Amino acid sequence: MISEPDNSRRKADARWAIKSPPLLHALDNRFPASQWYAQLPLNDFDIVWPAPPDWSRFRLGIQFERLWQRAIQEMPGYQLLASNLAVRNHQRTLGEFDLIIAHEGETQHWELAVKFYLGTGDLTQPENWFGPNPEDRLDLKTNRLLNHQLLLATSPEAKALLADRNITPVKQAYCLVKGRLFYPWRNFTDQARAFPVYASASHLKGWWMSLPDFKRRFSNTSERWIYLSKYLWLSTITETNNLPVLNYLEALQRLEVSPAPQAVHLAMIDDQGREISRGFVVSEQWINQTHA
Repeated sequence: MISEPDNSRRKADARWAIKSPPLLHALDNRFPASQWYAQLPLNDFDIVWPAPPDWSRFRLGIQFERLWQRAIQEMPGYQLLASNLAVRNHQRTLGEFDLIIAHEGETQHWELAVKFYLGTGDLTQPENWFGPNPEDRLDLKTNRLLNHQLLLATSPEAKALLADRNITPVKQAYCLVKGRLFYPWRNFTDQARAFPVYASASHLKGWWMSLPDFKRRFSNTSERWIYLSKYLWLSTITETNNLPVLNYLEALQRLEVSPAPQAVHLAMIDDQGREISRGFVVSEQWINQTHA
């Protein structure tokens, strides 16, 4: 049974979605840097933020989009013209506009993504960064953003669709990518954190380790843990979240029976319930797939 977060948690998630450092930004000017987010005219987050209609079927990417949609409604000078607008050629879907925005007299396409990648081997190579589902890879996602999603507005079908809705052609496309890079534990603790050249230098960071490493490292420690369901993957855990706290044995039990077979997300917390760091404990299956 999922414990539904209240609006204070969704408020923290919204602030994270809008104001946290970008994951990617150095590809070209379609990937905004931190200053772009800082200047967005939304600094008061004391509004009612949308909750998923069904928490038991929570999807992180959809909630991330819903937070952005609500934020744009509160930003002077920005108008949300369309969201999740599918572009089709007969029966075939060519792509989908996440957000179509009107700003300063021009139409903009904003593509949204929230991604979490774990680095292996040579950390400067984007093909060595894998998602909790190892079929998701940083280089593959980046290539799709650059060569498909950000080019959608240039297709004749997209232009016709916007024209049918009396929306002027897209003048600017932006890709808003938030998330976190997770380093092997030793790299994380030693701060030996090489990363791909097009990742933001200010990106958020975490760690990962195997289950045997977790047992070796923490079996004789007093570290305290919180199991991070997907609805807790965005903003930092604070003492106000009132979440179940696990000791080592309880955390180990959760890891060994988790419904997530490949990578389990945990936050290490202090005695006041505040997050110290967060990371993934990965299975042998995950390691084998990434090595393959």
